[in-house]
Amino acid sequence: IYGGLSGTSSTIGLLRVGEDVLNKNPDIIVLEFAVNDGKDALSQMAFDSLVKQCLMQENEPLVILLFTVLENGYTCEKEMTVIGETYELPMISVDNLLKAKYESGNFSWDDYAMDEAHPKYQGHKLIAEALEYCFFHIFQNIGNEQIDERIDYETVNALGEVFYPTKFYNSMNFEPEELG
Repeated sequence: IYGGLSGTSSTIGLLRVGEDVLNKNPDIIVLEFAVNDGKDALSQMAFDSLVKQCLMQENEPLVILLFTVLENGYTCEKEMTVIGETYELPMISVDNLLKAKYESGNFSWDDYAMDEAHPKYQGHKLIAEALEYCFFHIFQNIGNEQIDERIDYETVNALGEVFYPTKFYNSMNFEPEELG
């Protein structure tokens, strides 16, 4: 299921996730908002709420946080890592992947992206390989006691009070009791 919408923040993601993703009961959810989110408290609370909304699904999907980066170095990875660590989620840093590739001397930003933000084929391949590596290590550890000890997500909030649960109402799913 591709539920992405270019250029939107986790606030919009939080409003869309129920209808566009969660009602399809995915087994794995990859969240990426690191270059479209702000570093302010409201943005981080929205991201925390989005993560929690995904984790609280009855089918208990695996949630992976993916952090991309702009050419100028902007990313909310540091702020979002606090949330990922609180919920003990797997996380992938594209910034770290790129720095490692740059050290080889055979890779540049132009190899990764078509502009200041959007990966091209080689960039998507790099991210796909990182996800494959992540899946391999997660699935290799299934059954280990450390994996079996699940966090009680209902009682945990990375940033305190969050916008959970959130439901987006519009003219298709909401009928006011009265008009005026």
